[in-house]
Amino acid sequence: MERRPRGVTAVSVISAVVGALQILTGALLLFGGAALAGSLILLVGVLTWIVTVGLFRGSNGARLFVTIVLLLNVGSAIYILLAHPAQLWSAVLGVLFAVIGIALLFSTKANAYFDR
Repeated sequence: MERRPRGVTAVSVISAVVGALQILTGALLLFGGAALAGSLILLVGVLTWIVTVGLFRGSNGARLFVTIVLLLNVGSAIYILLAHPAQLWSAVLGVLFAVIGIALLFSTKANAYFDR
C-alpha cells in the first residue's frame, strides 16, 4: 500500500481540526439558542470530517472537494483585497494558505497516493 505523503497528512490534520472547531462552534450555538446558525455550522463541521476521512484514506473525490473549497477561498481573498484594501494581510495569507494546500494535495507523491 502506498504510504500517505506528509503533505497530505498535514492538510488532513488541518481539515480535521477545522471540522472539530466547526462542530464545537455549532454545538455551542445550538445550546446558546441560535438554532439555525448552530445547525448549519454543525452540518458543515460534519461534512468537513467526512471529507477529512476521505483525504486520510486517499479518496480522489475528497481531494477534488478540498481543492474546490481552497479555490473558493482564493476567490474570497481576492474579493476581500479588492473590497477592503485595509485587509491586505488577511487576503494575502488566505491566498498563501490555499495555494500551499493545493500544492501539497497535488505534489508528485500526493498524485501517486491518490491514484492508487
